[in-house]
Amino acid sequence: MKITVKVNIGGLVFHLDEDAYKVLKNYLDTIHARFRNEDEGAEIIEDIENRIAEVFSDKKTPENQAITIDDVNDVINQLGEPEEIADEEQPDSSFKQPTGEPGYNRARGKRLYRDPENAILGGVSSGLGAYFRIDPVLFRVLFIVFLIAYGFTAIIYLILWIVVPPAKTASQRLEMRGEEVNISNIERSIKDEYHKVRTNLNKMASSREMSNFKKFLNEFFRILGVLIIGLAKALLIIIGIALVMGGVAIIVFILSAWFFKDSILPGFTGTEFFGLHKLIENLTTSTDPTLLLIALLIVIGVPLFFLIYGGLKIIFRFKTRDKTFGVVAFVLWILAVMALSAMVFIEGLNYTSEANHREKIELSPTPEDTLFIQLNNKGEMSPGNLQSWVEFDDFILTNGKNAPFILYKPDMRIKESRDNKWEITLEKESTGRTYYEAERNAEQLVYEWVLKDSLLLLDQYYHVPEDEPFRYGDLDITLLVPEYTVIYIGPGLKDILRNMSHEDRNFEWELEHNFWQMRNNKLIKLE
Repeated sequence: MKITVKVNIGGLVFHLDEDAYKVLKNYLDTIHARFRNEDEGAEIIEDIENRIAEVFSDKKTPENQAITIDDVNDVINQLGEPEEIADEEQPDSSFKQPTGEPGYNRARGKRLYRDPENAILGGVSSGLGAYFRIDPVLFRVLFIVFLIAYGFTAIIYLILWIVVPPAKTASQRLEMRGEEVNISNIERSIKDEYHKVRTNLNKMASSREMSNFKKFLNEFFRILGVLIIGLAKALLIIIGIALVMGGVAIIVFILSAWFFKDSILPGFTGTEFFGLHKLIENLTTSTDPTLLLIALLIVIGVPLFFLIYGGLKIIFRFKTRDKTFGVVAFVLWILAVMALSAMVFIEGLNYTSEANHREKIELSPTPEDTLFIQLNNKGEMSPGNLQSWVEFDDFILTNGKNAPFILYKPDMRIKESRDNKWEITLEKESTGRTYYEAERNAEQLVYEWVLKDSLLLLDQYYHVPEDEPFRYGDLDITLLVPEYTVIYIGPGLKDILRNMSHEDRNFEWELEHNFWQMRNNKLIKLE
């Protein structure tokens, strides 16, 4: 039983007998020592290993997959003895001539390859020229002549292009020319190619065309650089102008909100708007609104100032020593942020707890079979009686002397009574620092309604008492009516009626100015 060693040569895996491995390793070590310091050494060593892999592949058979010492000696005889390639400066080479057949050099024979280095298309003609040692121009002319005369050479050329392999390695190029594939010729072939490439590059670098091309490139990139710099400067100026204009616009808006407290931007919402100071006064209860506004103005104003300042520096390109001023402004901004955060935190404590308060009232005297529901347009909190106001989806802001600052819209539902009674329930919700404070705030929410015979008048809004601080509030109204009761819904009620059961797809559009009947806890439109 012989020991075998698995090795990778030229990207292929082979199994070598132990003796064969030792001989081949010494041989390759000598080759590496010979060529590793040369410029083309890596390429020469790679081609030698590829050649060894080709020979070993031919020697493998299905019956014998292992490479023997005779196979290694045969490769060495083909490529050349180490003594023939070793430099005189390396007389102490550790390689020893293997025992076996006497050394000899032989070529594997000439083989047909395509020559991609001298190719015009696929390298077929140049490969044929190298194989037959004839100028490839002759084959090119023959291909063209027969193509014009008979037209079949194109197919032959394509078949040869597909079938004939290209000569990529130095060993294949030597076989293509019919030269012996040994270390000496591989070294010469690779060095000739390197020399040819260097010569062509030097000629190209020193040629007149290359000089003109370099001048063109230099001028092209110079002009391109000028254009890029010009566009960058123009873009910076546009950005600077945008920063200045945007910063100035925001500052003007904030100053208007500060100084013109009762009417900034008239017509912005279709009526008079309200000053920032008045808004803060009505929303804060635990902090001083003036201090809060000053802190807010510094927090917003400092970045805006530097935004405008930076835009002016971009536009006019001036330089200033503003490091000290920047540090002072940054410290002031940090202090303002801390103060604003503290005031917002203190104010936010007023909204940490929630509580509900329910008022359930049985309607007496009992209305007739038909109940008319309408808004109380003559009440003090109706929009027609307010001096100035701005309406949003669920609330309005008022500026009247005798009206609260914020009025809220309630949510109303009409349901069927299970015990055949007429009832109205007010579910109030509010916030506060503690649960008891939130419950008291909910109880004090003001909402007015009145029943006159068969007419139920409802206020459109509810509010916090004028002497009480602002707190978030919510009001749900539930009206219970007996089955088969007929209800007339007046104008404006669709804004407060929510989540009612019905059978009409166009319920919301036809809700007002119509009669409805309660059946099975659903409103049915009466024609």
